[in-house]
Amino acid sequence: MATITKKSSHLMSVGEAAKFVAGTVIGDVSYNLDGMTAIGSAKENELTVIYDDKDVTELFKSDAECVLTNEELSVFIPSYCNVIVVKDVTFAADLLAKEFSRRTFEKLQ
Repeated sequence: MATITKKSSHLMSVGEAAKFVAGTVIGDVSYNLDGMTAIGSAKENELTVIYDDKDVTELFKSDAECVLTNEELSVFIPSYCNVIVVKDVTFAADLLAKEFSRRTFEKLQ
């Protein structure tokens, strides 16, 4: 049976992710991302998405350090988080999820 191993866990930087979705970064553009996850599961080096006020509340209960959100909600994100600000959060989240999946698949090859 073949063993599948990852060559490197980091898939892209915050800066690369922001560029991919035409967003801007508040924070460290070189912060490495391993993938995306739901806000309640977020760990170091994982991007999560903030869609509304309820998500902002959940953010303070999570270990998230990087979020994707819009300009209106970005002002509520704590300073310890890296933020990717976009106009259309749903569209950007979909694009990034697909790109993370593609890059993960390539890493496994």
